[in-house]
Amino acid sequence: MKSFHSRTLTPPALRVCREARAKVIGAYPASFGTRLIPPVTRFNFSLDTLYFDMMFDESIFYFLDILTAVELAKLKYIAIDERVGYEEDSDHIHFWSNLKSSIEGLPSLKDFIVAIDIRDSDDLNSYRQIELLEELPPQFNQSATKEFYLTADWQKPKIHYMWQWRPDTE
Repeated sequence: MKSFHSRTLTPPALRVCREARAKVIGAYPASFGTRLIPPVTRFNFSLDTLYFDMMFDESIFYFLDILTAVELAKLKYIAIDERVGYEEDSDHIHFWSNLKSSIEGLPSLKDFIVAIDIRDSDDLNSYRQIELLEELPPQFNQSATKEFYLTADWQKPKIHYMWQWRPDTE
């Protein structure tokens, strides 16, 4: 059994040398373990955004359920791919309603980002990192809109819409 892990590289200070790692390791506790599997993901609750890609589907509720009380109390930023909950034969309206109920009680949550895919790509086999962008890059259709009807009536947390993509490495 694998633990939840990140496909994002750890910050350079954690990788560059022992001295740098020793200085910043306290800001990046190992997080997101379970009762059976120790936490391994280094996460700075003051800076980092917890991102759920479209592969999470209903397991997002399991993930939120296994967070420790300390993790729940410190979590400030969550981003979720707008396509989460759109599995075949799923009730996506019910999914997003349940998600709203699950995150409303997070005491430190400052920003909930709905990530709208620029390319509408399912390229999750790629290990390229997701980039979240406030503005569309110039090569994309500038008439696209950043809005998502399933969060229109949410009062808390603050909803923020951003573009997401996995840029080509070529």
